[in-house]
Amino acid sequence: MRLRISCLGLAIGAILLSATLVRAENEGQEDLDSATEKKLAADSITDLNDVINLCESALQKGLDATNKQFANNMLTGTLMQRAALNLRSVVERPGAVRGQQRNNALADLDKVLKIDPKMTQAYLMKAQVYIKGNPPQPADALKAAEQALEVANDQPEEEVQALQIVALLADNVGKKIDALERGLKIAPNNDGLLLEHGKWTLIKKEYDKALADADAGIKNDPSVPEFRVLRGFALLGKNQPDVAAEAFGDAIRLVPDSPVPYLIGRVLMRFKRKTRRRSKISHTLSKSIPTICRQFCYGRKSINSKATSPPPRPMSMKL
Repeated sequence: MRLRISCLGLAIGAILLSATLVRAENEGQEDLDSATEKKLAADSITDLNDVINLCESALQKGLDATNKQFANNMLTGTLMQRAALNLRSVVERPGAVRGQQRNNALADLDKVLKIDPKMTQAYLMKAQVYIKGNPPQPADALKAAEQALEVANDQPEEEVQALQIVALLADNVGKKIDALERGLKIAPNNDGLLLEHGKWTLIKKEYDKALADADAGIKNDPSVPEFRVLRGFALLGKNQPDVAAEAFGDAIRLVPDSPVPYLIGRVLMRFKRKTRRRSKISHTLSKSIPTICRQFCYGRKSINSKATSPPPRPMSMKL
């Protein structure tokens, strides 16, 4: 009889202990419930702050495995939202406010990566914060993009975004082209990749590759004038000014107010006036193509900007 009472007492004690442990394991449940309610109705950064604080409190108090995963997912998602809002402020607000918002965004993204070191989007957003900061920090942005590539398994869209950043910030043309070619293997019809790859192959005087990129871009979307200009420059490099004139003419028809007609008209006039010295002129133009290409396709002036006055002549172009 005594043995039965003893065993019964032990069983009751075990049940009470188990219940106590369960309660302790889920002490943060109330905060998690509150965070979930606030998250569903959140429409301001103040609401996001409350959700983040409640999630952190719930995790600190204790949750079971399932709720802990749910809380971490909500926390990382909300931190990403807040970082995105701060990133927007980095672009829109000047001075000291911009610097503070930048630091806030980076702090949130570091918290996300501490919870989930394989979140590709967090690395990509870090890269954007570094690019758009004042001053920009290209080395840090490049590092963040490369970290994104390391974890972007089976995420082709994110991998392409990271490769575009690497191509933008890499310190040598070879690395830029490698990144762009990796991107084109994943997304062969991506206009941004085709245009950038065409630019850098043009600068390397690989005119056949640049021409192939231009033709692929025109096939994808005939309304993009930059591909017509790229095609024209590639044909000039191949010493085919008459066919190049047609490509530039197509670009002019697409954007008649662009400064391109002014410059290209002078280039082609030089060819026509100096037909007896065509080889020498072709050599001069091939040296000038990178400068022209940067200025009108990829530099400060957009091909779609209207010309209010004739554009300045490129330094290496003496017309």
